[in-house]
Formats: sequence, C-alpha cells, structure tokens
Amino acid sequence: MVGCCLLLPVFFAIYGKVTTHWPPPYEARLAGAGYRTRLSKMNADVWDFAQRFSGRVFGLAGLIGIPVVIALMLPVLGRSQDVIGIYGVIVMVVAWTCVIASPVMMTQSALRRAFTPEGVARS
Repeated sequence: MVGCCLLLPVFFAIYGKVTTHWPPPYEARLAGAGYRTRLSKMNADVWDFAQRFSGRVFGLAGLIGIPVVIALMLPVLGRSQDVIGIYGVIVMVVAWTCVIASPVMMTQSALRRAFTPEGVARS
C-alpha cells in the first residue's frame, strides 16, 4: 500500500522535472497536453510561463509528498491488511488533494500576477 500511495508524488516529481525542461509546445494546447486553463492558453508567452512554472511547482509538490506519504504510512506498517487499506486510502486522498490542488492554485496566482486577463505581460 505504501507503493500505491507513493505513485502520485513520484509521478508529479518526474512530471515536474520533464515539464520544466521540455514544456509542451503552444500548438499542443488543443491536444490536452500540459497545464491548461483559459488564461494559460491565451498566447505562446503565457503558455510557456504556465508550463514552466507549473512544472517547477508540481515537481516540488511531488518531492515534498514522497517523505510525507512515507511518514504517514509508517505507523500502520505491520498492522492488518484492513487497517493498512483504510488508512492508505485516507492518506492517498489527502496526498492527492494536496499534491494537485496546491500547485494549481499557485500557478494560477503566478499567472494573474505576471499577466493581465487578456494575456499581456505586466511590467
């Protein structure tokens, strides 16, 4: 169960590293690739900023999530499968919520600070 709980943080750590260095091209915005919101799809500059920023934040959230999940699962190691399963599901839901919601909110906030609602860079 620890392995299952670690899947999301490990995936986002890898996803963040890849997206930071090789963001999906602007043309891929219609194919479902990358960090996609109305503002991030405005133009190529906003798209590139959003991909790189979200990659850094998702990667950091994944790296922070790995030791947190391990620490949260340590108390139930050696217990019955039912206890580990129920506790693991709770840890996974909490971890998924934090690892997904925090970077999305941070990226949106950074986009609003860096660009106008029309997609023009702020001075």
